[in-house]
Amino acid sequence: MLIFCSRRQRNLLFNCTHLICDGTFKYSPKGTTQIYRIFVFIRQTHSMPLVTVLLTEKTKVLYKRMW
Repeated sequence: MLIFCSRRQRNLLFNCTHLICDGTFKYSPKGTTQIYRIFVFIRQTHSMPLVTVLLTEKTKVLYKRMW
């Protein structure tokens, strides 16, 4: 698992009221199984991606570690 998120993005994530999460299985870099993205709403007008996670497996244990 590889997580991409800056300190600024992490602060936005912890202070938001709504999250949108999306995991794609069809397209992912070689050596990974899934790309998981976490978005937040900005001023309730648009969303912005804050976190990108590259997952190597599709297991409950790995999803729990990610969160």
